[in-house]
Amino acid sequence: MNHRMTSHAIVLCLIASLHAQPYPYPSGAEMENAKAGDLVLKPGQLKEYAADFGTLVVPENRQKKDSRLIRLPVLRMRSRREHPVEPVFTLEGGPGGTNIKPDYVRGWLLENHDVVMVGYRGVDGSVSLNCPEINAALKTVEDPLSPAGLKELGAVMIRATKRLQDEGIDLSEYDIINVVDDLEAARKALGYSRINLSSGSYGCAVAYTYCVRYPQSLHRNLMVEPAFPWDMGVAEPGDIDKNLERLNTLWKQNPDCLKRSKDIVQTIRSVLKTLPQSWQQIRIDPGRVKLVTFMSLYNRNTANQVLDAFVVAENGDYSGLAFMA
Repeated sequence: MNHRMTSHAIVLCLIASLHAQPYPYPSGAEMENAKAGDLVLKPGQLKEYAADFGTLVVPENRQKKDSRLIRLPVLRMRSRREHPVEPVFTLEGGPGGTNIKPDYVRGWLLENHDVVMVGYRGVDGSVSLNCPEINAALKTVEDPLSPAGLKELGAVMIRATKRLQDEGIDLSEYDIINVVDDLEAARKALGYSRINLSSGSYGCAVAYTYCVRYPQSLHRNLMVEPAFPWDMGVAEPGDIDKNLERLNTLWKQNPDCLKRSKDIVQTIRSVLKTLPQSWQQIRIDPGRVKLVTFMSLYNRNTANQVLDAFVVAENGDYSGLAFMA
């Protein structure tokens, strides 16, 4: 596995969790004779709509004839229209979050379209890259961005990777290309000639890759807040500095912001230099504060919350940073 593939697999491992599926998907007995490419569907009801609850069988490694098979959930909410137009395949954000989110589907969309959700491999279905040991380490390792902290986190990630590989999981096959090929397998199994894609954040990277890989299967593509580049988990320090300076420029253009801090980057640096070890009996770990700050800057709402926390900390209130830590 190359370095970049390893990095992306680790990002997926960090936040993947097995999605609880309370829906009537086919049982193990009903899937017993299913082979690669098969999609077994069970009719049901979701809210006020007719729905199909399915399990798609795909090879873990499409390059190997003897690859083991994995199973992915497929949920189709059926349109009220007798002869609906091209279906909408929805692609949620992540990587590491489930793609089965029927609560997000709006009724007006189902007036003319079927809506289809295909589970992401490694998150939904028979294989989970969930790594509780990494989540635990992020909460307990002292100063995770210090040399010692990074070394300890690296050792935990290596152990998690080995555990998954010992379970027979081919980590190199849990990437965007295979996610896209899973979507195409579902399209074929459902019998659609062309499909629409609706995506957000990381899902837009999946949608874009589908457009490049299967243009003949695409009718329309809608991307909202695309995450490009989507390799946030392996960003270079210089890129982070550029993002902070961009935010600083925007900050200085807002009179209300300037009343609170003349230079938000300088505020962050000043606070980090004088950070107390604890606040109201809550330990404040500088590495954890930096890590949460980094992960929060990709989203406007969370970025605002983090910047607010640093502004009030400069004025002596460290409660926001204590909450982050």
